[in-house]
Amino acid sequence: MQYHLLIITIFLSINAFPILGQHEQDILALIEKYELTSDENIRYDLYQEIMEKNAMLSLEEANTMYKNSIQLSSNQQNSNPLPLMLAVMADTYYYHDHLDSSFYYYIREAHAGLRANDLLATCFGYGNAAYVLEQRGKFGEANKLRRTSLNHALDYGNKKNLADAFYNLANNFYNSGKIDSASVYLKKTIALDRESGNIQGMVHNLHFLIQLNLKSNKVTEVVEYCEQCVQMAKEINYSRGLSTCYALQAELNLNLNQNVLASIAIEKAIEIDQQRKDLTRMGKLFHLSAKIQEKLDLSNAENLYKESIQYSESNKDINEQGFALIHLAEFYLSQGDFEKSNKQLEKVQLLINLGNNTSLEESYLDLNINLAKSQNNWKKVTFFSEAKNQLLSDFNRELIANQASNIGQSFEIFEIERQKEKILLEKEMDQLKAQRKTNLFIGIGGLLLLTTLLAYFAFQNQKNKSLAFRKKAQEEKLRLNNLVLEKELDALRSQMNPHFLFNSLNSINGYIMYEKPQLASKYLTKFSKLMRTILNNSKSKFIRISDEIEAIHLYMEMEALRFPDQFDFELCIDEKIIQENVWVPSMLIQPYLENSVKHGMKNIGHKGIITLTIRMKAKDKLEIVIQDNGIGRKASALQKKQGEIDQKSLGIKITADRAGLLNDIYNAEMLIEYFDLENPTGTKVQITFKPQINEEKEWKEFAQLS
Repeated sequence: MQYHLLIITIFLSINAFPILGQHEQDILALIEKYELTSDENIRYDLYQEIMEKNAMLSLEEANTMYKNSIQLSSNQQNSNPLPLMLAVMADTYYYHDHLDSSFYYYIREAHAGLRANDLLATCFGYGNAAYVLEQRGKFGEANKLRRTSLNHALDYGNKKNLADAFYNLANNFYNSGKIDSASVYLKKTIALDRESGNIQGMVHNLHFLIQLNLKSNKVTEVVEYCEQCVQMAKEINYSRGLSTCYALQAELNLNLNQNVLASIAIEKAIEIDQQRKDLTRMGKLFHLSAKIQEKLDLSNAENLYKESIQYSESNKDINEQGFALIHLAEFYLSQGDFEKSNKQLEKVQLLINLGNNTSLEESYLDLNINLAKSQNNWKKVTFFSEAKNQLLSDFNRELIANQASNIGQSFEIFEIERQKEKILLEKEMDQLKAQRKTNLFIGIGGLLLLTTLLAYFAFQNQKNKSLAFRKKAQEEKLRLNNLVLEKELDALRSQMNPHFLFNSLNSINGYIMYEKPQLASKYLTKFSKLMRTILNNSKSKFIRISDEIEAIHLYMEMEALRFPDQFDFELCIDEKIIQENVWVPSMLIQPYLENSVKHGMKNIGHKGIITLTIRMKAKDKLEIVIQDNGIGRKASALQKKQGEIDQKSLGIKITADRAGLLNDIYNAEMLIEYFDLENPTGTKVQITFKPQINEEKEWKEFAQLS
């Protein structure tokens, strides 16, 4: 620490390095404050401020600061640079779109943070390095760095930093198309930022909420979120965040066809970044402005597209430049100017050769197809259509590999969090045991004073027994909670049946081999969403009944695709049930449905029907009935081969064990009954229990707390 402060002090001296400008000296002054304080929240805020100022550094300025730092390190016989000086280099390279150099310095920052025992810099280093990989589309590799960052954040214990780790995981899942998983980790972020009063973090959460809702077409919520975003950013004078709020508001208004309001909002965003002299996002902002002007004033739209392309080119943002060229080509095509449209597409082709963006290449091929159709050039239409089919086929194969990898990595993240929770429970159990030993020593001491303090001893002994009983009850509850965690993991593993995974992936591969990319894509989408839903639902002991129903729909749709025309599935839900407020044990129903599909529908001889009925049996009891018209349990038992392993019977046994534990801990009064049906044959499973009733707090309360 003293060495670091010496370097910064020399840096800040007036005559030491006169080539440093005021902006660089401001950054060094912030680094000095960072090194001087041990307050975690202050250090976090200072790091955020440094990161924002780094956006306005040129590469020459950053390299000058870094070279001076290395020179001073050599003079002091120390070759280790400051972690935050490496962060300055990494941020500057990132803002100038030198992603390889940026990644290199972020990793160095993480390692330097470990050497200097600065876990905050370590977390930011790994987290930002992962963000760079996401920009490259390498979500699997990014997820590994996210897990490393999360581990250090859990060890560090700062709520703001831990919230960042969860936020970045949510962003990783969002960018890879896993909206459900992104929502889970965003909720964790919101809870932590609310606890720590991190208003700037709340602004980022709102940015993310707006993007999630726009992607899901939930525009009603987005209107309110945009207003709250602007209000919060203004409250803390967070200009960069305010610019993003206005840009998202413009995108919302464009979707609502409120084009004048959209134009006003995007002009505000551009004005803020121009005042901040931050040109890193100008390409995106002018691109959005051009799309808005296409609906207001076509004469302005063309110039705005060209400005967007110029800014993107100066910032070396290949993807943004490519999409701006695509939209400009579409603009020319809509005006009937085929020659200009084709010239823009030729430029896009050069950018595609430089990068590796499937989405950009697909848009390029689609526009070439439309252009060729407009010119009645059917030879080109065929050529570009075949090229697109080949692109999608290659993408599907890569997507299958990535999905399998990401499912495994998501499960690893889940297990990390579970293990952390289990360690905390075991630690609390050890503390309780130590406290019981202390109480035992107090009892022994009381026995030594028995002859003189008999009356007092009787009272004290009774008190100690009562306390020991309560502690033992708490210890038993902790033990049961540990069992619940183990059963939940067993339930997850039983549901993620390796035979089911193997058969599903084989089905997808079969669709691709027989040139059915649409069926492959449909099956793969349902498969990946089911895996994410199972993982997300497994993170909680209780989930909304609506989430359980969503997982059931996905599973039965998958089985219907695998076994077409073999059975129909019917779902009946009591209208009195408010699905968002009724919470049930996670992964409760699926094992019985799979049993019906696997055994009830086997060799049935006619089209089967599987019915799921959910209703309120009494004021506080929920009844779930799974019924099929299959061959029945007796006939199914006779058809089993000798020595065959019944995978779902294991899932049902685990569910029965969980029912006993839930009855002990939560007084759920869960009862599972089986009925064999005749005329017609079939099986009925009836589950009754007390659900958890929980009114979820809305975002409005969170905003009021801020």
